[in-house]
Amino acid sequence: MSVEHVLLTILVTALTTILVILVAGGALLFVITRKIKAQSLALRRGRGMPDVGATRSALVQVRKIAWLMDSSIPIGAGYRIGIDGLIDFVPGIGDVAGVLVSMYIIYLAAACGAPQPVLMRMAGNVLIDALLGAFPVLGAVADSAFKANVRNAAIFEEFLKDQERAGTIINLESQSPKN
Repeated sequence: MSVEHVLLTILVTALTTILVILVAGGALLFVITRKIKAQSLALRRGRGMPDVGATRSALVQVRKIAWLMDSSIPIGAGYRIGIDGLIDFVPGIGDVAGVLVSMYIIYLAAACGAPQPVLMRMAGNVLIDALLGAFPVLGAVADSAFKANVRNAAIFEEFLKDQERAGTIINLESQSPKN
């Protein structure tokens, strides 16, 4: 195999991955936009935000996913990688799978009432993670070091703590139904 052939293969793989990531990013923005509109309608109708139990459950789920994807495998010297770092070695498919899992974390945050700036920050982390992972081998290493899912879990947790301090997470189970 010539050097030109190897470089061409790397370029095609990187461009294909970037195209898939852009399509997945567009789908993510579509989902987020629809969720925000649904939240606005729910607030106007007086249904409020998700209850405390649902948000805690979502936070536990997000933490587990983030740990699995970014920190579940010890590699020595105190460093850890996750499944995301391993699946990045599968060209194209690995990046898409990682982005889809990361989109689910963002979806959970949106379902718990995270505002658009929080969701966009999380989406930016996923985009950076995906672009880093687009390059063979070196990208998988950089992607493993960036840990977008752990970052997004921390952003989500910070949002929920702010909501609890502000008293805007409503426990719907404690409210009596109006007849």
